[in-house]
Amino acid sequence: MQPVARQATPPAPAPGQPQKSAHLWGTASLNIKATHELTKFHLDLYDNVKPTKVTINGQAATFTHANKKLAVTAPSSIPAGETFTAEITYDCVWAYTNDQDSGSGGFNVTEGGAVVASQPIGSPAWFPTNDHPSDKSTYSVTMSVPKGLVVVGNGLPTEQVDTATRTSWTWNATDPMASYLVTMCVGPYDLVKSTTKSGLPIINAIDKRIEPERRKQIDAELAQVPDMIELFESKWGPYPFATYGNIIDTLDLGFALETQTRSLISSRMAVPGVISHELTHQWFGDSTSVKRWQDIWTNEGFAT
Repeated sequence: MQPVARQATPPAPAPGQPQKSAHLWGTASLNIKATHELTKFHLDLYDNVKPTKVTINGQAATFTHANKKLAVTAPSSIPAGETFTAEITYDCVWAYTNDQDSGSGGFNVTEGGAVVASQPIGSPAWFPTNDHPSDKSTYSVTMSVPKGLVVVGNGLPTEQVDTATRTSWTWNATDPMASYLVTMCVGPYDLVKSTTKSGLPIINAIDKRIEPERRKQIDAELAQVPDMIELFESKWGPYPFATYGNIIDTLDLGFALETQTRSLISSRMAVPGVISHELTHQWFGDSTSVKRWQDIWTNEGFAT
């Protein structure tokens, strides 16, 4: 999936509080395997997102979009077992709300960018998907933002392209991931890179707006993460993904989230107990996942 985003410029909020609206547009390319013969299929897509074009293997497809569902009719029948590519071009605007079921989902627009935390059902507010924790995919996301901002996502960065006014960032997550764990955060971040003793890449994104004294504390707390990984591996087995790290933003959502490979934590909550809790979720919740939302307590139970 490769959405390309641009942020609008709404009025500035109070420091550390979300903006009131934002604008993103792009194309999502989904590689889908038909488990049975298909003439029509459905994707989750909230009503704030406006699809403008859908193709199947490059051919135009008809579609309808209502009640948070995108219904796509293929130009011809798709045989069982065939993998096909659906491309959806779309445009969306968010009006800020705390209600994840009302349209803005977990896409929180900040003074300097955006913080994405979609648990449980926020992902269809910014890309089309089969939004269920048991249906996992790999992701490649490219996002274009005004120059000077940094985009941080799941997995590893693979490309950065600069123009006179914008920068395009690509992040690849090669480990299968539930849609609610996908994040792309935008802000004035420092990217701090290191490795564990075993060579696991660690990438932390730390908001430059954090006060210097608090930044020193956070740096010291994040320096413990390699030792935490080593300890947890001795208890639960090898770390399950290709990379790890944290996104530390000044926006305080009131919770932290174990977005896969790169946990999202506010600068207020970046303390060892929270950092270790979100790291534990990489084993319990991200790698080993619930089949139904009623069992989400198992994620939290193992991580507590």
